[in-house]
Amino acid sequence: MIRTPDGREFFIAACHAHMGESSMLERFLGEGRTFLGGEMITLLDHYGIDVSVAFGMAKPTSDYAENNEAILSAAREHPGRIVPFARMNPHVEGRGPELVERWVAAGARGLKFHPFWDAFQANDPYLVHPILEAADPHGLIVLFHSGESWLTLPGLVYDLALTFRNTRFIIGHSGLYGFDAEAMALTKRIDNVWLDTTELWPPERIRTIVNAVGKERLLLGTDAPYINAGAEIEKVLRFSRLNDEELEAVLGRNLAELLSLDIQTAARSATVVDYPIAEPQWRSASASAAERASPVAAAVTTAAR
Repeated sequence: MIRTPDGREFFIAACHAHMGESSMLERFLGEGRTFLGGEMITLLDHYGIDVSVAFGMAKPTSDYAENNEAILSAAREHPGRIVPFARMNPHVEGRGPELVERWVAAGARGLKFHPFWDAFQANDPYLVHPILEAADPHGLIVLFHSGESWLTLPGLVYDLALTFRNTRFIIGHSGLYGFDAEAMALTKRIDNVWLDTTELWPPERIRTIVNAVGKERLLLGTDAPYINAGAEIEKVLRFSRLNDEELEAVLGRNLAELLSLDIQTAARSATVVDYPIAEPQWRSASASAAERASPVAAAVTTAAR
């Protein structure tokens, strides 16, 4: 939970964050290549985030199995705080449906696709459709990165949402950098698509999205640890021009409803965090010795026991 200077408190649930091992983390933050359970919980506690979806970091040459296993392990270790989504690489030919069943059986609540980094068209009938056909009976939430490339246009996710009506889709970043207008135009015409606030600037675009599609169809995202989670929260909380009812919906209630979370149960932060927030040196002390020594391997080994 977070508390504003005038005493208002908000439940915080984020739909877009990363965990695992990747050189991208090193390039973004100039630190190590791993970000796992202990570090994620420290980050959530510091910023007053009650619960966050997490999925793997970019590793285009892999099937994301190690990162997915590590996230599922962290979710079991920290129930109610980390909601695991399995990141999918559709180029792992022929194994997509099999992997969907594997990750669902292990506890994944959704899937994540990144067509830009993993180099495929979001609605590719050969690569993507078989995976979503396997996912559709499970009623999963499927988040697609959007923006930056013709591979990731919001309209391609809309096309999937028309075909897979039992699947709920999130257009990550709400289209990002100019494609948000397309994302808004499509989302208001269908009931199984949501947008997220991650890396969407300027903050006034959040007000525009709520006006266009309603407060119920927008979710908070942080892109942690790549992007400062406090800045992403403050962007919505202080600068988006949303009223309290709209803030409650976007900052947490919408995702709680989408995931069927009980807000009272899910509000597990040790303390209420006061905003504005001073920035910490939180990362260096957050990882356990085992995680620092061989984090992904340790998490996978633990999960296999």
